[in-house]
Amino acid sequence: MRAFAKSAISFPWAIGVLGVQQLANTVTPQNPDRPDRVTTSLNAVTRATEMQFDKVIRLAFEAGDVLQKGVVDLTFNMLTLRSPNPSDVLRMTCGLIQESAGSLAQIAAKAGSPSDSASGGNLLSSLFGAMQSAMPSVARITSLFVPEEERGAARQVFDNTFEAFQLVPEVGGLRLPPPGVYPPLPELVAKAYELAPYPALWAVEGLGKYYADSFSQRNEVPRGALTDEKVKGLPDKSLTMLHAGLGLSFATLLLDTANAQDSGSDIRKTLEHFIALVEDNSRKGYVGCALESLGLVTRTFHPEMIPIVDQQLLEINPEVVSYFWHGVGRAVYFNLGLLLPGCGLPWRAIQVCWQEARHELGLLNAIAGVTWATTVVNMRTPQVMELLLKQHGDQISQDSAFANGVSSTLIMRYDTTPNDPNITRFCQYQPDASDPDLVELWNKEIRQPCEDALQKYYPVLKKHNLLEEVFHYQPLSELIDRLRSGRRG
Repeated sequence: MRAFAKSAISFPWAIGVLGVQQLANTVTPQNPDRPDRVTTSLNAVTRATEMQFDKVIRLAFEAGDVLQKGVVDLTFNMLTLRSPNPSDVLRMTCGLIQESAGSLAQIAAKAGSPSDSASGGNLLSSLFGAMQSAMPSVARITSLFVPEEERGAARQVFDNTFEAFQLVPEVGGLRLPPPGVYPPLPELVAKAYELAPYPALWAVEGLGKYYADSFSQRNEVPRGALTDEKVKGLPDKSLTMLHAGLGLSFATLLLDTANAQDSGSDIRKTLEHFIALVEDNSRKGYVGCALESLGLVTRTFHPEMIPIVDQQLLEINPEVVSYFWHGVGRAVYFNLGLLLPGCGLPWRAIQVCWQEARHELGLLNAIAGVTWATTVVNMRTPQVMELLLKQHGDQISQDSAFANGVSSTLIMRYDTTPNDPNITRFCQYQPDASDPDLVELWNKEIRQPCEDALQKYYPVLKKHNLLEEVFHYQPLSELIDRLRSGRRG
């Protein structure tokens, strides 16, 4: 019956003739494990109709089809529960969002080339927007299944992360020149910094991607994108996130030309091209900020390619591997399937890193990347981090990557928006004093890393122009000792 319903709902979506209810009333499969002839016929007609669409309309159809079939799955699963259990409802809802988000990401990757960005990209952005617009309503429902003592923090994680989802692609709401125009980047960055500190952070990253995208829209090979005279007046505080956005653009452009079935040598050439583009367009000391975005794009849009990208990077340059896995960890946090209250964010994201990392270097960087994202998104609401430590502090305290992620985030955050009062509030926050174990954990995993970041690490990294080092995992205290003694290592 499920296969039949999926066929039925695809059919009217494609040709707008028949409704699901009418079809359901007239046909019932004889064997639930095998599609009946009507189901097979509907599938054939739907696919034949789909083949008549041009690329843009076909991609829009695929995206809408994914969402509708997801609703069918959830509905049938709900109907087959003899006695609906809140945890079952929550699990199925999270699973629906996870599967739909993954499928939409794959479809979006098909429309990611510059030639399609004005057509297919916009259509898919609208479909993503439709999915996101429904998320707050779904979040209100799923939050009812979260234990009351955790409900406030769970909803706060959703609100904070959902806001970040919207800020980067919207570039803080700035009015941007049309595609194909050489944008005045210093002027746009100045406007971004007229925003409040938090939206300014994401707007600057979005501007980095927008600026790099403008080269491909003009069919130009970028050279010195962030180093030539046109951008000489950029403020230092914008450089980390501008380079991160630059890397997002290059990684998206190049990975859209590759797939997991390509030969190792072809993937290697693509990765070498990406690294060369980053090095040719980045300022000294910020290359790693752009390299890290490769992991974010791969995990978000091409997760099946993680093993082969990891393998090839290990042969090309092991240091790039650490940036790559840091970006993978950041992408895991921004996974729609974990976003809803009760789906387990951010602790579930750390668990995903344990499952996906292919070696210790990858694991340390992935956890640092997840922590990086968790901290920057939830800095304004430290109660989120307090609950995370309260529930999972024993596991977190066994891993140095968590504290590294906190320190690295504070360094980036202070350098990018030094006047944000939320930085001080976060560092000075005190958890529930009636729980001495929690206070001890907070001081070890949050307060001390914050103090070290701002008082010990940041001044030295800034002096040596090495802020890229906070975009991957390493013992920062050892790095600072080497720099002070004249050895980078």
